[in-house]
Amino acid sequence: MQKFKIEKMSCNHCVNTITEALTEFEKDAAINITKENKTVEFSGSKSSAEILSMLNAIGYTAIAIND
Repeated sequence: MQKFKIEKMSCNHCVNTITEALTEFEKDAAINITKENKTVEFSGSKSSAEILSMLNAIGYTAIAIND
């Protein structure tokens, strides 16, 4: 599972927008978003670079987190 931090994610609209975009990006991926921590967990075949680029394209700058 890949994990990302999105500082601008502050409301449910943000969560819904990101969820919809990630689901369209990879339909069968597992997605877990925690608004309070501003984190997104994504399990799919796309690379971190592809996910970061897609998030940036919809207006959300993200950083990859390595646990």
